[in-house]
Amino acid sequence: MQSETEAEVLTAISGHGPTPPEGGTSRWRSGEGSILGIIQSSVNAYRKEMALYKKLLLSTKRKAWESFCPNHNERFGFLFNLVFNRGSIENFNLNNDSNNTIEDKINYLMDNFFPGPTSEDNVDYTPIIGHVEPMVLEDIEMVINALKGGKAPGLDRIDFGMWRAVFIHDKEFILDLINICFKFIYFPEHLRNVRVFFLLKDGKDPGLCTSYRPVCLLPTLGKIIERLFLLQLNKWLDRNNIIHHNQYGFREGKSCDLAIHDVIETIKNRMPPEHFALVSLDIKSAFDTMNWPVLFKTFESYDRDLLTLAVNIPNADYEIYTDGSRIENETGFAVCILKDETNIQNHLFKLNTFNSVPQAELAAIEFAANWAVKEKVKVNIHTDSLSSISAINSANTRSEFVNKVKSNIFKAKNMLGLSWVKAHVGIPRNELADQQAKLVMTSGEELFIPLGGI
Repeated sequence: MQSETEAEVLTAISGHGPTPPEGGTSRWRSGEGSILGIIQSSVNAYRKEMALYKKLLLSTKRKAWESFCPNHNERFGFLFNLVFNRGSIENFNLNNDSNNTIEDKINYLMDNFFPGPTSEDNVDYTPIIGHVEPMVLEDIEMVINALKGGKAPGLDRIDFGMWRAVFIHDKEFILDLINICFKFIYFPEHLRNVRVFFLLKDGKDPGLCTSYRPVCLLPTLGKIIERLFLLQLNKWLDRNNIIHHNQYGFREGKSCDLAIHDVIETIKNRMPPEHFALVSLDIKSAFDTMNWPVLFKTFESYDRDLLTLAVNIPNADYEIYTDGSRIENETGFAVCILKDETNIQNHLFKLNTFNSVPQAELAAIEFAANWAVKEKVKVNIHTDSLSSISAINSANTRSEFVNKVKSNIFKAKNMLGLSWVKAHVGIPRNELADQQAKLVMTSGEELFIPLGGI
């Protein structure tokens, strides 16, 4: 559909708009020099110029902001507080004494957030200097390329963009500079000098230290060297297998959800044969984002009659991978049966448009359990749906569909294991189930599941 502006262009060129005049159809439709050809080329030219104008407008706005920031005295202080409407440290009233100076207030906040060493602290340390693997250009390029623009610089006011430009100009200089730090195992002291801002949290009492959030602005070169140190440290930890496999915090690919899942699986496995105890150590405010009511409700459910399944049963006859999928308003699931690492059967089912992916995932697990009962074999079922496993383990679900699935799984209780696998991480058998689930829209057998949630 043409815009009003394009219609005006057509009218201005042809004199009659986008509709051919009466009796003029042949001229309207003929050749490149026809009225239609002229109008079409004009519209294309208009659209091109409009796109260039929008691009120029965005570029001009960005350049104006970049020009304004360096010329501002408090680039990342006043502007930040102005934009986010943060409070000022001047409102901080130390010990209810209004006569305290700004310096007194700053020193009090600094001592609270960054306490210095005490007489009991032993700060003397003599490192054992051994062979240190030097950095290579590829490592530095990886760190430099990963730097994000718009970050606030430290006291030197040199941002990432300037160091990136220096690196592009003379890579060997940056490489030698950083390798000197690694050779002497020394982090330059001036790169540890920090610029601190205290930002008042919204709605908090300005008279309390805990109402402020300290923001530390370090020199950007120090941040680059820190990341390179971290890169080398992670390589060493991986090479020597130092970090325990149950360490979830601050590790890539590890999350709170995965940690909770592993805890629950451990409880399930330990409940039937032996006693177990759970000790939880929490650091104040460290896990504020955790959904504790859901976790506690899960633990409380173990006091009730649960359907307890093994994660994997030994000497299983078959391994079964399941997956549900929804493509263009079509839902279905696939069940892939493997024997000795060989895919021997695939069962594909197409559901109704009103069925959800969670329903498809549960239906796939139910089909696998029924197949095991029918064939009188032991199987291990693998799914990438944590919600399905949670629904099966739940002791107080009200969904008729979920209860029906649990009832059928209970018939095969001693014949199957049920475990979760992480999706889209290159596990071949799980990827097979994912590929098969995408084929059900064209080659799947139709299966009816009533409308309902899980």
